[in-house]
Amino acid sequence: MTLHTRLPSPAPPPQAAAGDPIAAAEQPPAAVAAASAAPADNLDVEDEEAKSEEYTEEMQKKMGTTLTYRHELGINWNEIMPDLYVGSCLQTPADVDRLAEAGVTTVFNLQEDCDMDYFKIDIEAIRERCRERGDIKHVRFPVRDFDPFDLRKKLPKAVARLAHAHQPKFGIAYIHCTAGGWT
Repeated sequence: MTLHTRLPSPAPPPQAAAGDPIAAAEQPPAAVAAASAAPADNLDVEDEEAKSEEYTEEMQKKMGTTLTYRHELGINWNEIMPDLYVGSCLQTPADVDRLAEAGVTTVFNLQEDCDMDYFKIDIEAIRERCRERGDIKHVRFPVRDFDPFDLRKKLPKAVARLAHAHQPKFGIAYIHCTAGGWT
């Protein structure tokens, strides 16, 4: 496996749906408090570090793992197979360009809206960049973070959706949740 680490992505613009009570209800309790207390403007480095710490603690508690996630370090990924990369979430439209430069032709996003809202990721700007480029598809298939039952339930359909959306002979599939499983 090859680990690819990139420079941090610039902070995304604020989300209009940050105060959405339905999305907030789907978040873990600690994340709800942090998301509602977050300023409406872009997060500064200290806020991003604090959110990463909180996210890591929640992930470790729910999954019984020692994995960590540092959102402020930007997108990173592992090459699992020549046509399959697995990594952390795209944070800005510039990440689309980075992945395309690496040969990615399909981005398969497993994040729920509340995951993206927590880190103020503007998914529409990312999807728009994919459309502008025309050489990279963005496919969403939300799976609840830290929930093995939801993953087992949705995995067969997720694999079928990816198989339908991606043609390996034409490029690389990039699959991501929020953290991507880094240690």
